[in-house]
Amino acid sequence: MDVLTVEAFQLIKRYILMLGGRRTYCAMYNLNPHHRFDWFDAYLTPDVGQRNIMCDPELSDFDELVVQDWGLDKIYVSARCEGDALTYDFADESTLRRYFEAMYAEAREAM
Repeated sequence: MDVLTVEAFQLIKRYILMLGGRRTYCAMYNLNPHHRFDWFDAYLTPDVGQRNIMCDPELSDFDELVVQDWGLDKIYVSARCEGDALTYDFADESTLRRYFEAMYAEAREAM
């Protein structure tokens, strides 16, 4: 199964929202939904931008998943769910696929 899909994104998002914690990763938002996976961190950002600066799930949904990996030269990669499409920088595809495989496997096992 290809894990770079909207369905995988939605499962990972639900997993982070249900079982993750909160952690700030950038100056634009505070207390993003967060989960620490084996070798990287994953964060959700609100779909209304800074209008939900505190990342409150009651105020908006989350349409972007940001992966932070201090072991790479490019520390951040991300994917955005836009309707029925998953968008990301094509140059990051193989790296992002590896993260999605790990996140999807953990989320499926837990849920």
